[in-house]
Amino acid sequence: TIGVGHLVYKEGEVDDRKKYEKYLMKNIVKEYDDDLKANSRVTLDFFMPHEEVMELFRSDVDAHTKWKDENDHNVVIEVPITQGMFDALTSFSFNAGWEKRPTKSLIRLINKKKYESAGKVMKNLAVTSGGERLDALVTRRKHESELFAKEGLRPPKSPRPTLKPPQQKKKKKLYLQVPQLKNQVKKTLTQVESLKRPRVPNSPAI
Repeated sequence: TIGVGHLVYKEGEVDDRKKYEKYLMKNIVKEYDDDLKANSRVTLDFFMPHEEVMELFRSDVDAHTKWKDENDHNVVIEVPITQGMFDALTSFSFNAGWEKRPTKSLIRLINKKKYESAGKVMKNLAVTSGGERLDALVTRRKHESELFAKEGLRPPKSPRPTLKPPQQKKKKKLYLQVPQLKNQVKKTLTQVESLKRPRVPNSPAI
């Protein structure tokens, strides 16, 4: 693989070795050795640029989450799921293949709204490679299962994962309420009127 888990070669399935030849490890090692032998400064030009890595990653995520919409394999999520379920299923299908049997099994359970069963089954699906059970895959499935159940296993209300809009802060009241305003105006007018009245001189003391 190159980039963020982009599969370059798997016998009988994919062979992009020619397309990404520059970034294959054997060529990186060769170029690195050539730089050392020539006593020249070792450059990192043979590594995939970050922008290209992220562009390839976004493309892969989109390719492995085709269950979001209608597709030729009839592997589509038809019921509400939480953001945690969405993220877990994305990680799972990115690794196991969105159109493969393990992912189809999970989606069948999800479409029946058997969320709890799907979360439990996820732990034991696609944990082998070449017929050998791998600890790394077992650990990954465990984390995905926990992420799947992170926001609960009950059907959410919205059909698609959505982000909660930021709560607006209550504006401070910069004005007086109507009753208070009336009282304030009345008080002010009274004070003004009192200023207009002629003062009566004090009577001389007897």
